[in-house]
Amino acid sequence: MDNNYTSPGFNTKMKIVEALDALSQETSFEQVSILQICERADISRSTFYHHFCDKNAVLQWHSSIVYEAGVDQIGRTLTWFEGHLLTTRGLERYRSLYYRAGYSNEYGGVKPFFVRHHVDTLRETLTEYQKKELTPLLDFQIRATAAAESSMANLRYAGELTLSTKEFCTYLVSIVPRELFEALQEPVTPRGDERPPFFLGAVW
Repeated sequence: MDNNYTSPGFNTKMKIVEALDALSQETSFEQVSILQICERADISRSTFYHHFCDKNAVLQWHSSIVYEAGVDQIGRTLTWFEGHLLTTRGLERYRSLYYRAGYSNEYGGVKPFFVRHHVDTLRETLTEYQKKELTPLLDFQIRATAAAESSMANLRYAGELTLSTKEFCTYLVSIVPRELFEALQEPVTPRGDERPPFFLGAVW
């Protein structure tokens, strides 16, 4: 993953995200073509395909770098609330794009991708970082939590939840089952005063 935030590759990918965001507000996400994205981002088709295989891959990349600094760190360097706060703020700028893309239930769609990614990361955090057993109960709770969080985020992107960012994150934490919450609430290495990456749009 290209997470060197000052590299030409990162900047090009962000131009593509911006172009896709603008175009998806003019027409449906499904109808946006790669050619349109290239024209709006002022890049060649070969440049686009050098970085991404399709539109869904654009959002998979962007969401991954936001997750990596936010919810992926729950139980590692962040608490549940801290992880959700950083991720929610990081996706806020493109909430309309994620909402429009969220209708797709294809395997490569952003919503199924988020659920798979979050499940895999929580499992890894539990076993590799917290050194705890992945019991059937905890595995069930991980899968249920990831699915519920994704559904509630889509409702917020749709404007059906009139909650502030902090309220929304507080509510997300409230739906985490007790056993899972307690298993990951204390980070292995608390982040402390370290500032998050600039693209998260958050003051730590």
